[in-house]
Amino acid sequence: MKYKGRLPHRKIKEFLKGIYGLDLSTATIFDFTRRVSERLRGEYERILERIRKANIVYCDETSIKVNGKKYWIWIFVTKLETLVVIAKSRGEKVVRETLKDFKGIIVCDGWKAYRKFTDKIQRCWAHLLREVDDLAEEGEKSGPG
Repeated sequence: MKYKGRLPHRKIKEFLKGIYGLDLSTATIFDFTRRVSERLRGEYERILERIRKANIVYCDETSIKVNGKKYWIWIFVTKLETLVVIAKSRGEKVVRETLKDFKGIIVCDGWKAYRKFTDKIQRCWAHLLREVDDLAEEGEKSGPG
């Protein structure tokens, strides 16, 4: 509920009380989240290593608000793995720290952070098609040559 549903601890508390009759404090819910995170750390590291060894990684990032402050959710996806990184930055440092010695191809929207990391870039088809549509629309507005 915290990450997939993006619910604050207060809303999770209300949900658990309303549906299951559980009367938990927000501190207890936070502690559950922390403890689960610690238990999953090893699996996170194994996924990270498999992504770094992949031939192709699809990458994207989007902004979110965390307690009113801007953060970025980065996603790194292979055929079998998905890794999510939450960072304060949209910069190249996140790509470098996450992928480290990655030698494969990055499929992305063309954001400069990826191009600074490697020249093995494949532009995402959705972004390319959107750019083609925009260019076609501009051409129609300007009229015949």
